[in-house]
Amino acid sequence: GLCLPGRTLVIDPIIALIDDQRDGLKQHGIDRTIGISGITSKQGLGKALLSAVSNADAYFIFVSPERMKSQAFRSALRQMTALSPVNLVVIDEAHCVSEWGHDFRTAYLGLGNVLRDHCQDAAGTPPPLLALTGTASRAVLRDVLFQLEMIERTANSVVRPKSFDRKELNYSIKLSSPQTSASDLRGILKSLPSQFGESPQTFFEPDGENTYSGLIFCPTVNGYHGVVETSDEVKQIIAS
Repeated sequence: GLCLPGRTLVIDPIIALIDDQRDGLKQHGIDRTIGISGITSKQGLGKALLSAVSNADAYFIFVSPERMKSQAFRSALRQMTALSPVNLVVIDEAHCVSEWGHDFRTAYLGLGNVLRDHCQDAAGTPPPLLALTGTASRAVLRDVLFQLEMIERTANSVVRPKSFDRKELNYSIKLSSPQTSASDLRGILKSLPSQFGESPQTFFEPDGENTYSGLIFCPTVNGYHGVVETSDEVKQIIAS
């Protein structure tokens, strides 16, 4: 975005990503960025930020896909392209186009067409679209290409990597039924210290940057699965 003349538009799925990416740019001395969200609207910054967009004040503009449905924002983009072209449109976490677009984030559907239409330059040329994700399967990739109207095998399209083999990742799979999930989780947690060659007594203790940490994903946001209680139980067993 900095190397190409013009302004970069980034589509992010959540506010936390917008904040994180703007903070990352600021740490590198790039503070001419704009993030527009429901929070900025509640803070009364809507008109000021739209004015900054239309005047091409920022190098990077971060928004959610729903923002592209706003007529006011579309008008601001149109005004901006008269002053400075959109050099790149980035769809970050692009798997959301497929995995969320069909359910509760329908703004992702048809997003490619909307972006090409409202971000084209004065000559009517749309900007390049860059869709980024680290978690798409081959099926999700195909759907993302379809939804964003990207044709995979043309001289103007680049899809990489060619393989979905992530050599830096190692994983094992243990099938479990709902009736045995709690006991299976206990067993996995108890086996972790030995897998890392560490003492069970110190493995679960905080140790600054050397702390062993991980994530446990649950099938629903608000459902009860006893994960916290099970983890605490294992820690107490090991400590005793």
